[in-house]
Amino acid sequence: MAVGLYLPFSPIAGALGFVALPRPYWVFLLMTLACYVALTQVVKAWLLKKAWA
Repeated sequence: MAVGLYLPFSPIAGALGFVALPRPYWVFLLMTLACYVALTQVVKAWLLKKAWA
């Protein structure tokens, strides 16, 4: 994953046809990941409570 993040900023990016993604993309990606983690934790807690109640 780190290599994939680095490639658009690396010296070989032009040869590969890569361009850096715009800043709003990274903000959206981080918000999406944070919401996914939060939702996963809520559902996990709900399932554990339901299964052991």
